[in-house]
Amino acid sequence: MRKAIFFALVSGLLATSVSYADPGFYGNNRTAQVNRRWCVNPIGWLSELDGHFKIVEDKNPALGQNVDLKRDTVNLDKENAFGVNCSYQSSHRATIEFNSLKVKHKGNLGVARMVKGKNYAANAKYIIDNNIYDILLNYHLWRSMSSAGRENFYISGLFGVKVSDMDFDINGQTFAAGAPAANDSSSYSETLPTPYVGLEYGSFINKVFYLKAGVRYMGLNIRDYDGHHYDYNFKLSYRISGDDCSHDVLMDMGYRYVVYEIDGKGNNVKLRYKGPYLGFDLLF
Repeated sequence: MRKAIFFALVSGLLATSVSYADPGFYGNNRTAQVNRRWCVNPIGWLSELDGHFKIVEDKNPALGQNVDLKRDTVNLDKENAFGVNCSYQSSHRATIEFNSLKVKHKGNLGVARMVKGKNYAANAKYIIDNNIYDILLNYHLWRSMSSAGRENFYISGLFGVKVSDMDFDINGQTFAAGAPAANDSSSYSETLPTPYVGLEYGSFINKVFYLKAGVRYMGLNIRDYDGHHYDYNFKLSYRISGDDCSHDVLMDMGYRYVVYEIDGKGNNVKLRYKGPYLGFDLLF
């Protein structure tokens, strides 16, 4: 059912973007912006994670304890995350984008905690693996054009669907009254396709420097879950290709701050990812 909803929303976005098609717009507008239809953008993100999680058993809040990632865990280091963004500009106002990112963090409990009804001793290992996919329509609501036909800046509305496939695993020594210590493991996963809205601002500093900043927000109430998602992104792009190239190449330097909150069935997870990233835009 969730997949059906996701693909239905995706189809709607694609149909909307095609309806804005205006092939005559593209000409000799040599700027650092997307004067090409296609853009491929691989990125590497140095991600730092904090927040907390409480994962219970059988929807019973008493069968789980809150774990603060800063106070109650150790060895939670920054990790390199990798992703790729692809986009197609169907007109001077509309762009359809598909983004994917894999973020994986691991650490150890610094204190004993109950997770899913099991008492884990200190030093139990945990892994938080988040695979993020989203498809969106980026539509220019307002823009300023120069006399030469170059877009000086714009403000876009973002309308998308995000799928966060989150997996949590913990394994280590468990203990219980009257029983010997033993090694055990627990896992928790959740996948929810959710719509979101946002705003994006972009401007040209000069012919080779380009600035972009955006925010996305999602609020969700589905089945027994409440969820919120915030995504803040800032980047500066530098065009490294020459005017005589058949494509454009830009180098991106930016900073991203992402928050996920899921609350339901006795479980409570709040994860905050943040850090700088480096990437390249290939436009053709």
